[in-house]
Amino acid sequence: MSVGTHPLEGDGILINVYFYLWKKKVNTLSSDLNIKIPSTVVYEHNFPKGWYFWSDKKDEIERRVGKEIDTKAIFKELSKKPRGPYADLDVVASYMSRQEDAASGDEHTVVEYFDKEALHEFLTKRARRDQGILQKYVTPNSKHDVTIQAIWSPHVTLVEKRQNTRGLADKRYSMFERVVTYEGPSHCSREAFVAPHIESQIKGICNRFTEHFQNTEHVSISRMVLYFKVDQNHDIWLLWSSSVRISRKTQLNLAPKFTSPKKYLSQTERDEDDTGFLQLSSPTMGPIRDMYTSVPDWSLRRRRKLLGGSPAALTLGP
Repeated sequence: MSVGTHPLEGDGILINVYFYLWKKKVNTLSSDLNIKIPSTVVYEHNFPKGWYFWSDKKDEIERRVGKEIDTKAIFKELSKKPRGPYADLDVVASYMSRQEDAASGDEHTVVEYFDKEALHEFLTKRARRDQGILQKYVTPNSKHDVTIQAIWSPHVTLVEKRQNTRGLADKRYSMFERVVTYEGPSHCSREAFVAPHIESQIKGICNRFTEHFQNTEHVSISRMVLYFKVDQNHDIWLLWSSSVRISRKTQLNLAPKFTSPKKYLSQTERDEDDTGFLQLSSPTMGPIRDMYTSVPDWSLRRRRKLLGGSPAALTLGP
């Protein structure tokens, strides 16, 4: 992460998004964000950094850290079977991690899906757990796995959906082949229709998140990409984010540089050779000084004529 970037900003699997969803404003005991996330364990440096989950009792995201994160409790929560038609579904969790290609040095995201046995092995026997998220699988409200992508900006939000081409319960195929959408090969999924009421709700979630981030961090998001799923109860769950950009202030040049033709100048002005602008690197202008990059020389010349004195005496200094 380069100097000046925010911890949330980046591309790939963004592990910090759950912390900022959980974070509350100073002196605020509860949050009205109302964005549901599945039970998610964030891994960093081979250890669980935080466990985030939605609390139906409190209607908000809760967090466990340090000794509160118990392997047995994680396994019990993530391995729970869903009710309804998919009670016998083998998929219980996913693990998305950042890994570096040994040959090229490029960083990429690896996705794994676990059944109950594979989840237990991951939690108890795997020696290396790369930076990423372990997340409870959200059973969709259809026969095929579906993921919704939202690309948000302050002016427009694009909502699209991809549906896996294979049946979720068709065990002729591997778990990966049955559940991947955006995170897998393009031939494993196809574009699908997004219901208008779902699109509207997802846009509302995006807006609430950006407002929440502005209120807690006092900086604005300029662009982000989020992924959602609708479960069997028609609840919308925010799964993960693949990209976030933070807006930054830019300097405004309120003094465009002009040059006056000599034929329009008096002889005195020609002798003074004041046809351009005096560029000042750091004019003293109080709290708004950083918004200005230059001061026109005619302003200094006018003050010199009115007040007298040399140009150096009237130059704005730090």
